[in-house]
Amino acid sequence: MYNERNSEFSIRDIVLQLLFVVLFVFILLWLFPTKTDINKLANKNNKGDVSLDALYARIFNENVLNMKEAGKDYFTTERVPKKIGDKVTITLGQMLEKKLLLPFVDSEGRQCDLTKSYIEVTKTTETEYTMKVNLSCTDAEDYILVPMGCYDFCKTDICEKEEVKPITNPGVRKDTTPKNPTPKNPTPKNPKPVTPKPKDPKDPKDPKNPEPKVEYLYEYTKVIPSKYSEWGKWSDWSTTYVRATDLIDVNTKVVENQVEKQIAVRKVTQEVPYTVTERVHIDNKVTINETCTKTGTVTKSTGQVVYGKWVYSGVRQYITPPKDTATTQYVRVANSSGDSLDCKTGCNTVYSNYKVYTRESYVVKQGVKTCLEYGNVTVTPIYINKKVTKYKTETTTSPVYGRVKVPVNYYQFRTRTIVAGSTDIKWSNYNDTKLLNNGYNYTGNRKIK
Repeated sequence: MYNERNSEFSIRDIVLQLLFVVLFVFILLWLFPTKTDINKLANKNNKGDVSLDALYARIFNENVLNMKEAGKDYFTTERVPKKIGDKVTITLGQMLEKKLLLPFVDSEGRQCDLTKSYIEVTKTTETEYTMKVNLSCTDAEDYILVPMGCYDFCKTDICEKEEVKPITNPGVRKDTTPKNPTPKNPTPKNPKPVTPKPKDPKDPKDPKNPEPKVEYLYEYTKVIPSKYSEWGKWSDWSTTYVRATDLIDVNTKVVENQVEKQIAVRKVTQEVPYTVTERVHIDNKVTINETCTKTGTVTKSTGQVVYGKWVYSGVRQYITPPKDTATTQYVRVANSSGDSLDCKTGCNTVYSNYKVYTRESYVVKQGVKTCLEYGNVTVTPIYINKKVTKYKTETTTSPVYGRVKVPVNYYQFRTRTIVAGSTDIKWSNYNDTKLLNNGYNYTGNRKIK
């Protein structure tokens, strides 16, 4: 009996737990609807006037305006470009590093591009600039242009140009509020501003405040932007390099000129004499401390040299004239220069032919009786320093020049300037469509005809 009740209780617990889980999931879905449900609900409640797209657009616009305000504070006189046409740029990433802005995200919850989002300031005239604020995010990318300059109303060195709104109804009187309000009715703490009803300028009178008809002239202005002047004349051709810019137009041509240039290297190898000092052994100093124990006859050179007959050995070729010796003679064959060339080095080495004669040499010797053995003999060699002429092989090089064709770049340029913008002012009647269609705007100023 106990086991059956225990089993029933366990099944009931499982069913209750499943019901609680289903109820919990339903509550989560009700509390956290999807993005599509929110958009549909917003469109339904507002009958299409407000949607999430409008909310995202507002967020995007607020981010652009935040960048604009940060750029206006950052670009002071020291940071704007100095020459007309020059530009300076700061990216969104650099602005975040400099703590000019707090980090923000787009409608997808992602950070906007830190490189493609930037502020660029271009100098247009001597006192005016254009600030471009570009924001690139995953869901949108757009920019605004902010005219800036040094104006009388600036509280800082550079500020945003104030756009004067045109007067839509210039005939409205400025003061239509009664001058004598009823004293019994106290004025509320936060009175609402009274909006005067516009008065048609063609109406000659106001029935409440009659006044004589006055005709006015209204001021119109048109901003003429800066522009480029016409191109000047082309300069003469020159080899001086010129870089093309917005203000410099460049033509280039290539001409082959004959110039003197090194084309090869000549090598000459020859025997060069030089003198050295050598230590030469000429004799021995013999010191005998005891009597000779053994004598005999030895053959010694007398120092005399005897030579045989000259024998013709044939013809040989030499780069440089060889030196005659006691046993060899060289006789140059006439007009033999250039008989042979060594073209391994560019055919620059010239050989000449020589007849070679040789002979044998003999040293005269004779027998001399001398002591062969001593009881105690000391032999000390004797040397002298003798200057000897020797020869060494040296190779010298020299450049060979010739005229070759070399391409040379020539440049021709012409220039133009930037014509500063201006503001054209005209006075005319109210609602002059000819001026309005031609780009003129009201300034709000008027004067009596």
